[in-house]
Amino acid sequence: MTDSGGTTHDWQRLETIQKVALVVRFLLELGGVAALVWWGIKVGTDDISRAGLALLAGGGLIVIWALVVAPKARNPLSPTTRWLIGTGLLMVAAVALWIVGPQELAVIYALLVGIDTAVLLWLDTLGV
Repeated sequence: MTDSGGTTHDWQRLETIQKVALVVRFLLELGGVAALVWWGIKVGTDDISRAGLALLAGGGLIVIWALVVAPKARNPLSPTTRWLIGTGLLMVAAVALWIVGPQELAVIYALLVGIDTAVLLWLDTLGV
């Protein structure tokens, strides 16, 4: 049996893991915006289209994230649904990065998104 001190210690450890996972998620969100901006710059054919695509792609992710995925977004979605939609959006950024390269970075980014999502969903099932 675990005493109450051990349970508290385990809970604190899980909360620390959650904080780290949330910081990683935020960094991945920033990386997703950067990947989409990079995609826009690379696929544009002239300076105006590059700037426009970069701003629309990166800005589009930010707006969708703020309206749908962000913890303070005003919608009836559960946290689990928000994590999954956010993961889908970040995977779109990974695909965009794959298209314009470097592909190795896209693979690493997608793996980090998947691992971080798995950790966050696991913590969510534990009620952390």
